[in-house]
Amino acid sequence: MTTPSRTASAPARPPQPGRHQGLPRWVVTAAVGVLAVLAAGLFFSGATTPAVVTDPGGLVRWGLPAATLIHHLAMALTWAALVFAVVVIPRPAATGKENPVKHPVLDRTMTIGWGAAMVWAGAGVAVLVLGYADTIGVPVSASAEFTGQLAYYLWHLGPGQARTAVVVIAAVTAIMITLSRSRRVLAATAVLALAAVVPLSQLGHAAGAENHNSAVIAVALHVGGAGLWTGGVVMLALLAPLLSKPDPSGGPGAAWSVLGRFSAVAGAAYAVVLVSGILNTIYRIQDWNGLESPYGTLVVLKAATTLGLGVIGYLNRRWITAPARTAARQMRVWQLITAETLLLGAVMAMGTVLAATPPP
Repeated sequence: MTTPSRTASAPARPPQPGRHQGLPRWVVTAAVGVLAVLAAGLFFSGATTPAVVTDPGGLVRWGLPAATLIHHLAMALTWAALVFAVVVIPRPAATGKENPVKHPVLDRTMTIGWGAAMVWAGAGVAVLVLGYADTIGVPVSASAEFTGQLAYYLWHLGPGQARTAVVVIAAVTAIMITLSRSRRVLAATAVLALAAVVPLSQLGHAAGAENHNSAVIAVALHVGGAGLWTGGVVMLALLAPLLSKPDPSGGPGAAWSVLGRFSAVAGAAYAVVLVSGILNTIYRIQDWNGLESPYGTLVVLKAATTLGLGVIGYLNRRWITAPARTAARQMRVWQLITAETLLLGAVMAMGTVLAATPPP
């Protein structure tokens, strides 16, 4: 957590052999914290309580929420990497057809994006199989009966088709990221990756909402806004060690430029998340009494945390847009981003629990 603040005021040094700078401590802390929130939420909501009649087993009850959380985090990071490459990261002017200027920030962003897309695709397969087992209420197995029905689920039933479409989008996105780093190709890839909100919005509680079309649109906006916001903040935290250097390839003001551009994107995404979250709550909780249920309690906790994140984002925006761009000011920005990363992981964990919990 302290790496960005040290590098913000210290001269650039070549990385030490065998040392991965800036990542292990906060990554492990964030992962443990997010999993703890997920486990606590699942216990509280009763989403993992064994079913009386058709129970798919502990692997499905616990594995599906965990795989879903990994899926959403990887998807969000993939989206953020593409958006960063297209509109957030400043690029030096190209000379001729090729740009001879090396761009470490863009290179690392695309490496992270490709890795996230691969994890997204793999987690999507896990969600598909575990989701099918949860739907029919049987444990996962390699039996001919299970695999035969799974194939039918993939190609002929709505939820299976939606989840299959997401896996295909993730796999194609990973392939396209490796083909080119021109803005046009990456912009097309970003559109494709973001299109995953369409099949995702057809799943879950929105499918059975009374105002189906409005609920689906609200879910799509919420997933898209939350993904760009969460993924973008995590991406900033991952790029912090490189951006904190005096000249990461885009000039001495590259860090401030990246922070300023993403701050504008994050502000718009936050507004979308807030409005769509309110609409989703209205569609799923019909009256105030619903807030007294476990589902309603989780909604209140998630909303309170989201409002707190809005305050952090506002403070960060003030630091970023202030005229005096000192090393000390940048250190405070990185510290707020670290705190925001941890809280956003908790919010996404709560969202995963809500998706697994029947509304009142």
